[in-house]
Amino acid sequence: MKKNNKGITLITLVITIVVILILATIATNTGIETIKSSEFTKFTTELKIMQTQVNNLYEKYQNNEKINGVEVLTLGEEIEDNEKISKQAEKVFTGEASGVIDKMGYKYYSQNTIKELKIEGINQEFFINIQKRKIISYLGMEYKNKRYYTLEQLPDGLYNVEYKKNNEKPTFTVGQNLIGENKYNITVKIDKTYSGYANKWKVRYKKQDSEFYKTSDNLNFIIDGGGIYNLQIQNGEIESDIKEQNIGIIQDGLIVHYDSNINTRKGNNKYTKKWEDLSGNTNDGTISEGISFKESYLNFEITGNKVDIGELNYPYLTAEISFEYKNGSYLIGNANNGGYRLYIDENKRILGEIYNNGSYHTLTSELKVEEGKRYNVILTYDGNKLSLYINGKMEKYLLLNGEIETAKDNTKLTIGSTYNLEQINEIPSFVGKIYGVKIYNRALSQEELNINYNITS
Repeated sequence: MKKNNKGITLITLVITIVVILILATIATNTGIETIKSSEFTKFTTELKIMQTQVNNLYEKYQNNEKINGVEVLTLGEEIEDNEKISKQAEKVFTGEASGVIDKMGYKYYSQNTIKELKIEGINQEFFINIQKRKIISYLGMEYKNKRYYTLEQLPDGLYNVEYKKNNEKPTFTVGQNLIGENKYNITVKIDKTYSGYANKWKVRYKKQDSEFYKTSDNLNFIIDGGGIYNLQIQNGEIESDIKEQNIGIIQDGLIVHYDSNINTRKGNNKYTKKWEDLSGNTNDGTISEGISFKESYLNFEITGNKVDIGELNYPYLTAEISFEYKNGSYLIGNANNGGYRLYIDENKRILGEIYNNGSYHTLTSELKVEEGKRYNVILTYDGNKLSLYINGKMEKYLLLNGEIETAKDNTKLTIGSTYNLEQINEIPSFVGKIYGVKIYNRALSQEELNINYNITS
């Protein structure tokens, strides 16, 4: 019986065609997957490049440096000013999308803005918060059925790069930003000299009087409540030594705490007419007309304006004010045959004085203030010593015994202009920028002053 060679040939041909189609499909899918993987790698690379640039911008912001002649926090566009951007922000700022739900402080960075900053290798646009050092991709990218917007969302295999293993212990620094009443955004930065794992660190932290540690799966997290904390970073079997770190400003004796970046207990509100106290004592300040909040300061535009705080009298004191001078004189105080005050004289020198034992006692700085420069000035009195500090260093002191006497005639503590109208000609009102104020009912130690200065300067 003869074989059907034609039949065999036809079947073989059909099988061959099917195999070729299968191989072509596999090759096509593999090619598509390779392209998508390449695109995603580029996407993640751009996120990393932009994160590095934002870290650099944050450093410039901390040092009060300007970019192309403008303040760092003014870069980018307000989200709410553009309907299209605002609608996209509604999609992005959710727990399901980016994982970030609070868009306060974020700006939209277009391609034009990025090019003006001379940042190369970026084709995306971003939502960026300089103060939090946080970047979010404007459109994100879908990869393997998930859309990614931030570095924190990246799969471990893509962002947990192991350079080489070694036995050295990693070291780190801790940055912090006030974001609400006694609430701080913590940023842990790994020492660049460490040559082990690059990313995906965990942070263990606890307040020293607490029994148990908490854990953050990324290097940026929020702590409620200041104090002394123990922190440690971990990556698999690698872990650092435990670092002791003060989080937040000193709380003991704090009576008033105003911050122009966080000017209400719920965050920043540039339209508020109250400068809300973050100390927990609700000693809110009432803002007069002619004063307005800008990006990072309270702007005293013309003379005669002030912030009324109230009747606050204490026998001992730490009064701190951060400002940028334009003209005028009065900074803060309640002096009226009692009390204290800080002001600038006609020679541009800073004066701090208290009233005790029936007269004023004054410290006058050698330093002269210059227009456009930021200054941090502190006056302390502990019953034995009156001290004046400027930008973290003691400028003058005077040995003096007794207590600060109570200001007469219900004189209120004020910022920018004296409450006692008879003193206005003697000490003209302040014109310039006020960044923050802290008042304690005791004299802080040098160590405590250093802690506060390093956090808020």
